[in-house]
Amino acid sequence: MVADILGRWQQVSTKRASMTEASSSDVSREQEQEQQQDMKRERLQCLLRQEESHYLLQENYIHPSKDDNQSDNNMVVVPACPVAEQCARVVSDLAFSSIPPHDDGFHAYPSSSCVKELADSQVQSSKTAALKPSMLVGFWRQQMLDWSYLVMDSFGIDREVVAVSFNLLDRYVAEEMKSPIKITREDFQLFSMTSLFIGVKLLESFPRKLTANALVDMSRGFYASEDIVHTEKEILKTLGFYLNPTTTIGFCRLYWDMFPASSSSSSPFPSFGFKANCQSMAEAALADDFFMTKKPSTIALAVTLKAARIERYHDRTVQRFLAELCGILDVCNIHDFDSIYKRLDVLYNKS
Repeated sequence: MVADILGRWQQVSTKRASMTEASSSDVSREQEQEQQQDMKRERLQCLLRQEESHYLLQENYIHPSKDDNQSDNNMVVVPACPVAEQCARVVSDLAFSSIPPHDDGFHAYPSSSCVKELADSQVQSSKTAALKPSMLVGFWRQQMLDWSYLVMDSFGIDREVVAVSFNLLDRYVAEEMKSPIKITREDFQLFSMTSLFIGVKLLESFPRKLTANALVDMSRGFYASEDIVHTEKEILKTLGFYLNPTTTIGFCRLYWDMFPASSSSSSPFPSFGFKANCQSMAEAALADDFFMTKKPSTIALAVTLKAARIERYHDRTVQRFLAELCGILDVCNIHDFDSIYKRLDVLYNKS
């Protein structure tokens, strides 16, 4: 009799202890999750302060007089004339192939004369008489952006390096454009390659996959390692050694961690499709000079919300995400958010 009573008492005690332990475990898990969320909020706040400090481009050097919210529908476009095609080929093929370009009367390597011939051909055309030097820079920028992605993919390097390097490049070129000495095509190419090299040094662990000698080899010897080292020093000095910019895809990754998992989906979040859409739109924004003076945090928020809509996430899930940002970002009052979202919508529909 006594043994039965003691046995039942032990069972009840064990059950209560188990329930207490489970309850304590749940509380501990909730506290841990809350601590993680607090750390993410603090990280976001730090990045927002960093973004505001020294890394925003104040003026669009490709279209300096254009209203930020103006569409590019009426922009003069460089026509696909033979000279332009030759310039594009030389810029985008810096020597991944061992086969040299055929001699068709143009310079085999980057040269200012190629740019001069292109500019002269535009002046002779009544349709492109309004072509400005800054638009040539925009043309070179697009070619070097494509080339940079090709290099990153070939060396297996995170594409975020390109976003970092082009922040450095754009800020440096914006300062160089203030000089009465015009930037030549080979100048811009050297600036781009050096900025990419700096970006790799900032984000890639040692030993680095991309070296200065590798860049020299890609240029088919047109540039020496001394050129890259000298240009690197000039860029660092001009930018005041502010070399840790925020990026759109960097903010996207932080937003992903803060985004609640969809209750209607059993698949892990973020899904592959969600991340792929964010990556694609972030890269499209980097290529479009409309976004050149916009904050990466705002672009990333628009990208994240657009990707959530594409993936058909429930409105309640999106609202929970926006509520998580309350006190950090005032989404309703973010400057230019509507124009940025609409622009992304246009880019996505064109792709």
